[in-house]
This record gives sequence, structure tokens and C-alpha cells, in this order.
Amino acid sequence: MQQSQGQSSKDWEVQIEPYMKELRSEKGLCHLVEWIREDLPLETKEGGIITKECQAVLQQVRAPSAPTQEYFEEDDKKQGQASELNRPPLPAKENIIVFEDNHGFTKAVVSNAPEARIATQKVVEGPWDQYGMEEVRNIIGSKECSMIVFGATCDIPRSNSPEDILAFQTTVMQLAFYVVKCIVADELPVKKLCFLSRGVFEEGKELHGQVGLSLTTFATLFGFVNTARLEMEETEVMLIDTEYFLKPPFWMAADFKLSARLASEVWRNESFGVNTVRILNKGRYVARQLLADQRYSDADVEFELPEPGGIVGISGGNGSLGIIMAGWLVDQAEKLGKSGFEIQMLSRSCSITDHNMKPFKKVEEKAKRLKIAYVHKQCNISSQSAADEYVQSTDGRLFGLIHSAGILQDSMVPNMTWEKFEAVWNPKHRAAMFLHYACERIPNCLSFFWMFSSLAVYGNLGQLNYSSSNSAMDGLSRHRRALGKPAQTMQWGSWLEAGMAANLDAGNKRRMEMGPYPPFSNIEGLIGLENGLKCNVPNFSVYKMNPQAIYKTIKDDKSTTDSYNRNFTSEFVPPPPSADASFNRPYSVYKSFLFPQAWSPNCDMLTFHSYVAPLIGQEEGADMRTL
Repeated sequence: MQQSQGQSSKDWEVQIEPYMKELRSEKGLCHLVEWIREDLPLETKEGGIITKECQAVLQQVRAPSAPTQEYFEEDDKKQGQASELNRPPLPAKENIIVFEDNHGFTKAVVSNAPEARIATQKVVEGPWDQYGMEEVRNIIGSKECSMIVFGATCDIPRSNSPEDILAFQTTVMQLAFYVVKCIVADELPVKKLCFLSRGVFEEGKELHGQVGLSLTTFATLFGFVNTARLEMEETEVMLIDTEYFLKPPFWMAADFKLSARLASEVWRNESFGVNTVRILNKGRYVARQLLADQRYSDADVEFELPEPGGIVGISGGNGSLGIIMAGWLVDQAEKLGKSGFEIQMLSRSCSITDHNMKPFKKVEEKAKRLKIAYVHKQCNISSQSAADEYVQSTDGRLFGLIHSAGILQDSMVPNMTWEKFEAVWNPKHRAAMFLHYACERIPNCLSFFWMFSSLAVYGNLGQLNYSSSNSAMDGLSRHRRALGKPAQTMQWGSWLEAGMAANLDAGNKRRMEMGPYPPFSNIEGLIGLENGLKCNVPNFSVYKMNPQAIYKTIKDDKSTTDSYNRNFTSEFVPPPPSADASFNRPYSVYKSFLFPQAWSPNCDMLTFHSYVAPLIGQEEGADMRTL
């Protein structure tokens, strides 16, 4: 579907109806993130590259010929095209602060900056544990700063031990939090904040095997940046992930121009902050959410239950979601004629609340009838030794793990504290890390390892701590899957009959129902779960969408946050034309020439190629429209 700048809102709503119909169906309950290739020319000193890219597309329509990089480096007078599209003003010089990593990534960004783009530069070096809140305030507030490049997240811990990884992660993410809090609380005029990471979203076995568990250290960034973007109204926030090694292996002769392309992504004002981006040797990729539709469910992975004697452990098992999952396991056992295994409900207290007692008893009775042991087990996975002790206690019979434990400590950035990070991180991704490491060293027969993440990874006001912890588990799942080990994270939306939404009064429930992401029933949540399990991807989300409310959330692109939101969902909810007729959002115009990208015959989609294509015999680069 293509759009023009002159298209009316009414026309758009008519054209988008088939997409909305899918969202109302069972297909619309399960989503996943895809990385879609979208190469852009290198940035120049004059900027305006996206505008010129749009002009190049228009030229190809009139007289098809591929533009060269020289075309983008020519000034508008030579091209004689300045009048056709409003050219953005020349980029202003930036006063920048760089938290410089030890591996050359931030140096590459600065040294490859287009000419005359840096006014002043202040470099902050590690070790990173020397900077507290006051030190950060002094660094940023000492002089006017227009951009911060945060490269501390490109550094690595001392070893691959969970202890060293979690300690270094805490040090650097605490520093990142202080940077965000100083900007917000002190109302500092920092226009742009760019976080760099390397290898965080890598799918391949080779790098995960070579680097090890430390590759997951800053998987926290995705959720952290997505929530920071929502709360930092005056600052554009961006996450760029790139290759783990800045230079290609010695046996490769190709010049990937990785440093220049990485720098272009930082300095290209027209596209800054409107996507999460991966700059890889093989191209530039943007994060897009897609429905877990036929292409992905063709992987058709079957869920297996344990044989008699096997054990499934559910951390946070006495919570609403743990009980729902135990009920689903028992239902699957009834369908498949399975019995004789054990479901262990792991919790600190082994107590059931009055609200959860009725569903708990229902599961208990059915499990007893099917001869499935459904037992409480006191277990607080708050340390590596506790996780080791639990896995050891299963005597090699641990078949499945469902990590559903977690708490909330919500606060907007000005009132957020690091203590609230600690409270949320301990039972969530730190416990997941402990369980992972225990299973690596202690005999087991693990067939599935589910970690319950949250839709908060895509940003949720007041949940900087929670969103970052959930995205850390997403990273752990990718690491395990790259090494051929079982793992999946389910990024849950709001359950209507469990958790917070279940306790709301009638008025608040109606308001949630009218919002863009209304709560879903238990049946709908389990349908989304089953759809996601078939797809073989390490991370998927389950949530419900209200199409009418979605109309409103993707109409505007006046702010960077608006633009990011509409770009992220643009593959399954194509947005309307740019709301800014003055062409101040050229990327929105550029997108109108391209989407849906996922249906392009030459589309390169990393998630599909990494996890689904091997199971269905689909060759990389095949025409996706035939699937």
C-alpha cells in the first residue's frame, strides 16, 4: 500500500481496514520484532540526506537509474532540485559529551563526523564506578551540551561469570540512569542522547560461542531507552547496536565502512531517534513489530511435555500468572494423554491469596485426576547458590522452567531511585541469570525455559527499571537460543482476569478497554502463547489491540517519540501520511515510498532468516510474498 502526501485521513482509514481486521482476529494477539534491512546513504556536511533520498526515489519513477553516493554529496545548486522538496536547514554545530568506551566505537563516531558538525567536545573516561549522581551533574551541567554519546555500554565485564556480568551491568546502567535523571530533573537543554551497544541483538552461534554470556550484559538497554524516550520530552533518545568487533576479521578483505556508517547514524539529524537501529557489516537494519502470521507460524514447533518423573518448575508459581500457566500445562497433558510428571510451584512463602485460591484449587483438582503432582516448594532464587540448590534438588529431572517471578516499583524519572532498580532487578533478570547458570553446570533434561517478560520493553511511563530488566531476559533468551539451548521470553500485555487489571473497578476497566492496548482474557492470552510457541523465535509478545484507539496513536509524527511509535508498528499498522505538511519530518515521507517493507521481494529480515527459515527450507532473500 502506497500513500501520497495528499491522501486524506478518511482515505487512509478505508485502506487500513484490512490491517485492522487482522488485529481483531486471533492473529492479532501475537507479535514479534523483526529486523528489516533499510540502507541509507552516508551523511554529508550539509545534511538533508533523507530529503535527497526522497528526491532520488522520485527521480527513479521518472527515469529509473540508481543514484550513487556522489549524488548525495552534491549540493542542491548542482542538482537543481532544491525547489521540489523543502530542504532542511544546514545542521548546527554540536556541543557534545562523549562517555568514551575502551574499544574505539565512540572514537569512530567522533572521528568520522561530517565536517563542521562539532563545536566543542568533552570526553568522559572510565572506570565507570567513579561517577555518582553529583559527578554526572557536574559533567553535564557545567556547560551547555546539545548531544551526549554514551559509549560505556560498549565496554565489557572482567569475565563471563554471572557475578562479574551483573556487577558491571549495575555499574554502567546506574551511570546511564544518572545521565537520564540529571537531564530530566535539572531540565538540562540536551537535545540528543545516543546510546551505543555492540552485539546485543546478535543471532549467530559463532559470536555467542566466542564471546559468551557477557554478550548479554547490556540487553537491558532496549527497554531502558524505550521508556526513557517516553519520559524525556525535550530530548531525542536513540539506541544504535553494531558489530561486536569494529574491524572485520583479518581474513576478510572487504571494506564495510562500518565506522563511517555508524557515525552517519549518529549525525543524521533527519532520522535520529525515530528507529532502533543495527549497523552491521552487511547493512543497516531497523526494528519493526510484525504479526506472528503464517510466515512465522510455518515453523510449526510442537510443545513437548515431560515424561513420567519429569519436573516443571514455576518461579512465582503462587501468583496469578503462575497458576494460569500450571492450568495450561495440565490442560495440555489432558489433550496429549500425558501424566506422571510434577509441577513445582516455587515461591518464598508457599501461600495462596484469597483472590488466587479458586483458580489454584481448580488446577489442583484436575492435576490430581490426571495423576500429575502439583506441589508447593519453598524457594527464593535471590542468589546463585539458591538457584544451584534448587536445580540440584531436581536430581537431573528438571524438564521445564517457567520464570514468572517479579515485582513493580514504578516511578517517573524524577522520583525514580537506584534502590527501586535493585528491588525490581533482583527477582526478575538477575534470578533468570542465576537459573541459566545453574542449568549450565548441574545435570538436567531441560526442554523449555520460559522467562516472562513484559510489553514494557517497548516503553512504559514510570517503568525505567522494569522495562530494562525485562529486556535483559530477552537478551538471555537470544543467547541461549544461539547456542542451541531452549529459551523463550513472552512479553505479556495486560491480563483481564489476572494481575493488576483484575483488581480495577468497573470505571477503570472500561477506560482500559477503550485504550489502544486493552486487557485480554485468559483464553486470548493462551491463544497468543500457543501462536508464539509455533514460531520458534526467542522473543514474542502477547497483547490485544483496539484498532479505533490505534488510529489516534499513529496519526502524528510531530515529535521524535510519535515518529518512533508509528515507525515501529508500521509493518502491520501502516501509518497515514505525515501530519507535518512543511516537510519537517522527511523520514515519514521516505517511509511512505517503502512500506510494508516486509513484503518486498528482496527483503532481508534477520529474525525470519535466523529462526524460521532453517525449519521450513526457505532460502535467504526468497520472495516473501509467496509464503
